[in-house]
Parts: sequence; C-alpha cells; structure tokens
Amino acid sequence: MLGAGEKAPTDLVLLQDYEVSAGSVLPVDYSYVSKIALPGEAIGTTNTLISNVTLAADWIPPRPRVGSIGYQIDTDRGQYGVGPNGVLPVIPAGTVITRINDRAFPSSYVVPGNVFPNGLPISDKTITITAGNLSPVNFTIASGTRLAVGTSFSSAVAVGPTTTIDPSLIQSGFSSYDINGGLGIVVASGVRLDVTMPVYRFTDTAFTTATGADLAQALSVWTPPLWTEDAVNSRLIQRGGAGVTLRSTLGYDVGLAANGAVDIHAGAAVSVDAGQSINLFGTSLAVDGTLTAPNGTITLNQPGGTDLGLQSKAGLIWIGDHAVLDVAARAAAAVNTRGQTYGVVANGGAIQIGGTMDWEGKGESITPNSFVVIRPGALLDASGTNAVLDISAPGLQKSSVPLAVASNGGTIVVKSSNGLYLDGTLRAAAGGANAAGGTLALALEAANYPILTVSGDVLRHREFIIGNIQGDSSIADAASMAEAKAGLVTGTARLGADRIAQGGFDNLSLLVDGALSFDGNVTLAMKQSLRVYAGTFGLGEQAGAHSIVSLSAPYVRLAGVTRITRDGHTLPAVRSADGFGVPTQQASDAVFAITADLIDLRDRLSFGVRQNIETVTSSYTVDRRGFALLDFTSRGDIRVLGSTMLATPGDITLTAAQIYPASGAGGSISAGYTKDGHYGSGSVLNIRRYGDTVPDMPYSAFGSLSLSAETINQGGVVRAPLGQLYLGAMRQEEADAINLLPGSITSVSGAGLVMPYGGTVDGLVYRYDGTAIVLDGAGAMSNFGPIRGIQLATSHLNVEGGGSRPVGRRGTGWRGLRVGSWWLGRYPDHAIRQFQSRL
Repeated sequence: MLGAGEKAPTDLVLLQDYEVSAGSVLPVDYSYVSKIALPGEAIGTTNTLISNVTLAADWIPPRPRVGSIGYQIDTDRGQYGVGPNGVLPVIPAGTVITRINDRAFPSSYVVPGNVFPNGLPISDKTITITAGNLSPVNFTIASGTRLAVGTSFSSAVAVGPTTTIDPSLIQSGFSSYDINGGLGIVVASGVRLDVTMPVYRFTDTAFTTATGADLAQALSVWTPPLWTEDAVNSRLIQRGGAGVTLRSTLGYDVGLAANGAVDIHAGAAVSVDAGQSINLFGTSLAVDGTLTAPNGTITLNQPGGTDLGLQSKAGLIWIGDHAVLDVAARAAAAVNTRGQTYGVVANGGAIQIGGTMDWEGKGESITPNSFVVIRPGALLDASGTNAVLDISAPGLQKSSVPLAVASNGGTIVVKSSNGLYLDGTLRAAAGGANAAGGTLALALEAANYPILTVSGDVLRHREFIIGNIQGDSSIADAASMAEAKAGLVTGTARLGADRIAQGGFDNLSLLVDGALSFDGNVTLAMKQSLRVYAGTFGLGEQAGAHSIVSLSAPYVRLAGVTRITRDGHTLPAVRSADGFGVPTQQASDAVFAITADLIDLRDRLSFGVRQNIETVTSSYTVDRRGFALLDFTSRGDIRVLGSTMLATPGDITLTAAQIYPASGAGGSISAGYTKDGHYGSGSVLNIRRYGDTVPDMPYSAFGSLSLSAETINQGGVVRAPLGQLYLGAMRQEEADAINLLPGSITSVSGAGLVMPYGGTVDGLVYRYDGTAIVLDGAGAMSNFGPIRGIQLATSHLNVEGGGSRPVGRRGTGWRGLRVGSWWLGRYPDHAIRQFQSRL
C-alpha cells in the first residue's frame, strides 16, 4: 500500500482504479486531445483545419514560420499571399476563409478573440495538465497505471510490491555487481553499501580436513586489507576489488533504455575500492548521499542515448545539497626492510555525469535528455594526492633521498541536452607542486527533435555564458527539488573563471551547440589547455559593445559544432550557417583575444549571430554581438585543421611563428565577412611574425589555406608545403589591396620537409589521423584549375620598396608561382616582375 499523502519512493504500479473528481488536485498528469485552439491560445501545431470560417473582425494574418517563404489563404473573395517580407494583407470582416495552405503558418500564432471568437479548428493537439494542478474533469486512473516517483494520493491506494536487498549481497565475492530495479532503485538514508570482494583462505584445520568434507572446515571467508606490503621488494599489492552498477533500465546492449529513477538519499553511502567504479543509470537520477571511488570512476547517465530527442519532457540528474561524489586519489605508503618509505601515488579519477568527453574528435556529443542540477552544497572531487617517498639515488650505495611526489587531478565531465546548473563545488586540483590540475569538460548539446510531435520549451536555443564570476544560478535558492524543477529553462548554462580557478583545473573543454557568449570583460587563463567548441562566439545579451575577452593557455583549440539536422526533425542550434542564423548587424568595438604557445582552428567558426527561433508554441530572436577585432597570438604555430572556415564581420590580427594548414586540411580565414559575399568596408587581416627567426618546416603536406579581407597585410610566415595558398578572394569579391611586408614568407615550397607520407614500394602504408592517404591525380589539377601553388586576387599588390600597382580589372586578379627569388606571374599586360620580398 501507498499511504495517504505518502510519496512513491520509486516508480510503482497502481493495483486499483482510482477516481479523480473535477476540481481536485491531480495526483498524476492528465492529457487530452484538443481539436480547436481557443482565443488567447497558441495553435501549437503546424496544421490548421479551417473550412468556411467567417472573420468576425478585420484580420491581419501573421508572417510565415521562420525559414519559410510564405503561405496562401483562400477566401470567398479571392486569394491572399503572406510572405516573410513586405506589407501584410488586411482581410476584411465578413470574409469566409475556405482554406489556408498551412505548411508555413506559424504554430506559435495566438488566436485573436475578436477575429475568431469561437477559436480556430486545428489538427489533433495533445494538451497535458501536470500533477499538482486542478483536474478539469472527472476521470479514472486505471489499475496497472505506472506511477512516477514522488506521486502521492489523498487516500491510501494499492500498489505493486517492492523488493528490499540486504547490503551484504554486494560482499559476496563477485568482482562486479549489476542491480536493476526495473521501475526504480532507492538507497535509503543510513544504508551503507561497501562494495568489496572477499576471498577464501585456508583455516588452521585445512591440512587435516578429509577429502570430500565440507569446505567450510578448510576455508573461511576473508576480506584482505586494501594494501598488502611487500617490504622486501618495496611493493604495495592492492587487493582485488569490485564495481557496482545501480540501474533502472530495460533491454540490453544497443537496445538498452532507461525505465525508472535511481535515488541515493541523504545519509546513504556507496563506496568501492580504489580504481573501481560506481554507475547509476535511469530516467532520472538523484544523489544526496555519498559516492566514493578513490581514483576510480563515478558515472551517472541515461543509457541508450542518441542524437535524437524523442519527447518534450526532459529528465533530471540532481546532485543534492548533501551529495559528495569523491574520486580523489589516496596515497598509500609503507616502509621497506631498509627503512625506506615506498608507496603508490595515483592520479585523481573521473566523474562522468551524462557520459564521457566524446566531442573532441568530431565536434558533437551524445548527451542525456535531462537537466543537470548540481546544488550549492554538493561536492564533486577528482583531485590528485601526494606523499613523501624515498627515491633511490644513482650509484652503487643503494642510498635514497626523500622526495615529495604529487599526482595529477582527474576529470569531471558534465553533459546535458537541456541545461546545466552548476552551483556546487567542482574540484580536480593537483596533488602538489610539479603535478597538473585536472580537466573540466562541459557540454550543452542540442538534439534532433521530430517536427510533428515535439514542441515548446525544449526547442529553445542553447547558450553557454562565460563570465569572470560564476555567481548563483536562478534556482540556487530553491527550497525543494519541485521548486527548482519549476524554474528550469532549456538551453541554460553558465561558468565563471573564478570557479575554474577555485577547482584547481588546468584544462577546460567546453561544447555548446549554440552561442558561447561572454558576459562582458572576461579573462580566462588555463595552465595547460583550453578547447572550445561552439556554434558561434559572441557577447552576452547584456554585455557592452566595448568588452574585451581574453583567453590564454599553452594550447588553445577553437572549433565548431558539427551535428546535422535529420530529415523530419528540427535542431534547435544557433549557428551562423545555412539553415540557421546570419551575421549580426549589431555594431561592436569588442576584442576577442587569444594567447597561446599553439593555436588550432577547426570546423566552422563564426563570431556574432542573428537567428529566429521557433518553438511551435512561441517564437523569438537571438541576436548576439560579435567582435570588432579577433587578435590571436601564438608563440609557436597557428594550425588550420580539417575543413575550417573562420569568418568574422570584424578585423583579424594573427601573430605566430608560422601559420599553416595541417596535412590534407583545407581552410579559410576571412575578415569583413558578410552574408552576401562582399567584404565589409575597411576590413583588415593583419598577419605578423612572432620572433625573428625563420621556424623549421612544419610536418604538413598538401594542405590549402585561403586568407581574405578587403586589405591583407602579410608580414608573417604563411606556409602550405606542397599545397595551395590563396590570398584575397572571398566568394564574389577580391581584395582591394594585398601588402607583402618586409620579412614576410608566403610559401608552398616543400624544401627541407622530411616526413613519412603515403607508403613504400614494399606495401607499407602510412595513415594520417587514422585514414589512408588519397593522392591527387596527375598534374594536381581540379575542375577549377591547379590545386598547388600561390594565388592572389587583388586590385592592388604592394611589395616592399614599391608602391601600389593596379592588377587588372576586377575578377582577373593576379596569379603566380615563386621560382627561386623570382616570381613568374602574369599581369594583364603579361609583364614579368621580380619581387624583393620573400614570398
């Protein structure tokens, strides 16, 4: 039985019919199908069923849905066309609407009562009134209905039985425990699950026990100590351990799907030995107790994840105010027979909420259809540790010296398709000097949602905000889980540079399939690496136009996101790309600066965006300001990886020892980018050299790189060994001026390059990034001309010591190849000219 007012501890099955009266509080959600959108309601569907509806007042129809070219209205007075631009028609009162070609009619349209006092007929639309609200009708909850965790009734009801497991079960000697609750699992307050792997050992009577006798006379169950000392060989031997999985799922392997909740109450504890794992899998997960896996792995996830979002309702991964997720390392030490201290100093482990860090290779992530909420009192710790050990000194004396040995911090991954509320403490600090802090990896992904069945808040855009200060989230002060859930907003995430520093992280990897927005002036410095993947980079909605964003790390990667929209689906991503958004028109004086030892650029990179968002029930516009200047400084190289397109409406300054595409990569870097393909007026691309020496040839071959702006000042080292460099052209337009400055090197020469490539005559094959090499055809030609060499497209080419020289009519440009210190090129007058600058 489930008592009156008692909350279901897990999902349960109702074993009786239960009558709900109109006006009473709903114990469960109530859904019904509506065939009409009443006045004041959004139609909420893409299909209207209008037939012979008379207008009660003059009607100005709405613009078509975002991305549509328009729709047609048939009336008894003729046809009216409605497009995305131009003057909207006014259809007079009394007109009879016979049909609307509604494929483009906006589903967010709110029915005006003065025009349609009886509402608008629509195709079937399911409306759901959530539990806790008043019931609009009398109805019966049928026996056999599944009740969600937390459901309560005003009177006692019969429910299916639950199963209680003795904690001693997980000390039965197995190396792994997998407990599936089906409809849910609860670890109650006060319960301790200490997962160990006891073994048998011989008793004192073992050698006198007769063959065939009860084994209990010869063997006893024994749990060894965590570490056994081998003082002679200065070695610690860890006992065999066991991992545990608590799940509420159906199916197996690829068919595995979440089916219920997993709840670790406050005061409950689950622990495993060092290096082992704790896994929680379910539709929703709540942890308010303690999970401990020293230098091991803790995973919380919805299994069966794909890039599809099949429903509007999101789950919840809740890390409560009392929760501790602990994978911090513990050092172990002992003293050998020579009086020397020896031991084990492991690195911190991994906490994976929503799955692994899977986006680095391809720019997209499989994430759970759940919000992730980490409450203010929660602690996630993946720190390293330290110990003072005696380290053998060189020589024959077998002497040693004490040395403080520290280990690296581990990894914390937090992923969601809906929103991240990071109010708790996240920590992965180094164990001491000369060790590295850990990695913080965060992903806010967008899923593909079926167009016909999903609507509402889940289709909002995703936006990750970076600020200097983390601050409290909008739900930090919520007094209960229910209150916090009511305040969740799809697409929300924020991270402060202060929180990263306090957590001791030296590496940050961040993905958002939408806008990565900076909250005004932001300084973010990582000690090892910064890898960022975004649909667009811009300023937050409230950030000033003069903001300065400064990012730095020894290694910086800027990359785009790559998820594609499936047929019949909508992808609520924000990007400056075809099918999504366009460059913003907001004026900006902001600066986006990067300082690193190595900068990698990959995928489509845009800065600032304007995009209309359609959620079926509403529509709005996202407009994020870009930057007047991108200022990238590398003390080493700037590399262009894969297929890269970096485009910004503003200016670009690139300072590096050298700039080049990786082997086989093809990329472009464009300043003054506009949607129509013409340069923004006055746009400048500056290329500068870092240092005075000429860097060694990069290990790169057969790549291509295009650099474009209205004015290009090439004063650096730009290379594409055995590949192609293209300066000056952006789709429809060539540069106004290319200035080749003193000391610059613009080269496709392979002189001095020695690297394995392709294969050998005896069948050895060299793979590049795991892929077999595909060689170009004879002559290295394509349908558009040669794919090797240097091409310039400009109205004026300025070279050291010489003024500006016109270079033909627009569209002809200049082409040339360097041979020694000479360029063999063509002007419109076919002149041959020697350039003193090194090109």
